[in-house]
Amino acid sequence: MPNPVIYFELPADNVPRVKAFYEKTFGWAITRLPGMDYYAITTKPAGEPGIDGGLMPRKMPRQTALCYIHVESVDAALKKIRENGGMVLIGKTPIPGFGWFAVFRDPDRNPLGLHEMERQG
Repeated sequence: MPNPVIYFELPADNVPRVKAFYEKTFGWAITRLPGMDYYAITTKPAGEPGIDGGLMPRKMPRQTALCYIHVESVDAALKKIRENGGMVLIGKTPIPGFGWFAVFRDPDRNPLGLHEMERQG
């Protein structure tokens, strides 16, 4: 499969409460990233199947969890999304050192994210 789900993000109104919930309930390791109001979620040992994610303060009242799909090109994926009845919610946005992301809605209004890795070299 060329476009796997690679990441998830959880928004929270009370980050410490949600952090404690996932640590105690599932044993996930959740660590704050230096200089950011964002937490990395490790759900599995390195090299094991599954995906990791992030935890952040909720920015919008109806913001929900998001899954991110890996794509070779955010621009090309957004073009296909529009052509096939989807809607772009957040256009291509840089993530310094990690590439680019965008958020879209499928024809049934389900929000999902896209992620393009930064090319090395």
